[in-house]
Amino acid sequence: VKLAHQAGASHSARVISPKNFVDRIKNAIQVNGFSVLELASVCPSYGIKKVKNLENYVEEQEILINNRQIPNMEYVETNSLFDSMQTLKHEFESNITHKMGFVLAGSAGGGVQTAAKLLAKVGMLSGLHATMKGEYPVTVGTGFSVAEVILSHKPINYTGLEYPDIMFIVSEDGLQKVKNRICSTTRVYLDDKLDFELKNSMKEPFSKNGGKKGAAINALAHWINTTEYLDLNALIQVINSHKYVDKLMKAIQAPVIT
Repeated sequence: VKLAHQAGASHSARVISPKNFVDRIKNAIQVNGFSVLELASVCPSYGIKKVKNLENYVEEQEILINNRQIPNMEYVETNSLFDSMQTLKHEFESNITHKMGFVLAGSAGGGVQTAAKLLAKVGMLSGLHATMKGEYPVTVGTGFSVAEVILSHKPINYTGLEYPDIMFIVSEDGLQKVKNRICSTTRVYLDDKLDFELKNSMKEPFSKNGGKKGAAINALAHWINTTEYLDLNALIQVINSHKYVDKLMKAIQAPVIT
C-alpha cells in the first residue's frame, strides 16, 4: 500500500475489518486515477467465530491519498505476447458435435492433471476450443486430484461444469470427491477396483493397465479408442511431445513413436 502511494496512486488503503470493505471499495472506485486496496481480515472460521472481540486487536486500517494531477495515458499498439508462442494447429478431425464436459478424478500423484491437459490439447489439435481446470487440496501430494475439461466447437466463456458428460474415476479419493456430481446423463468410467455400482457406468482395470500414475491417461485412451469421438493418433502425437513420453505410452499401452 505504501509503495503504491509513493508511486503516485491516487488512493491506496489497507482495510482490516470486513464491515469497512464496502465503503472503501466504493471510495476507491469513485476517485480519479489509480487505486490499490488490500482487504485483509482474520479467518472467519477460526477467529471471529471463536473470539468475538478479535477485531479490536488487529492493526488499524491505513488510508493514503495522493492529490496529484492525473497523467494522460497514451495507448500504442504492440505485438501480442501470444504471437511468439507455438500454437496447436488443426490436424485431426473429431466426431464431437456439441459441447462436452469431462471430469477426471483420482488421487494426488496419479497423473490426473496431466491426463486432463493432454485431453485439452487433443481437443485443440482436433479443431476444438478447450478449457482445463484443476482442483486438489492444499496438502499437495495427498488426497484427491480432480480436473475438468470442456471441449466445444464454439468459444467457451467460462470453466464451470455443472453437468459432466463423461467422468473418469480411477481411485477412492477421486470417487468420494466427485460422486455427488454424477447426474442421470453422465457416462462414468470406473476403475474396476472401486466398490461402487452405478447404472450408467463401465468398469475397466485402468490402474492395472496403466499403473498407479497412469490410470487416468489409460482411462482416457480407452474412451477415445472405444467411442471414436476423438482420434487416438492425436493423443499419441500429444504424448510424443511430452517429457514423460515413455511412461505415458506405456500407460496407454501404445508403442513410442520416434
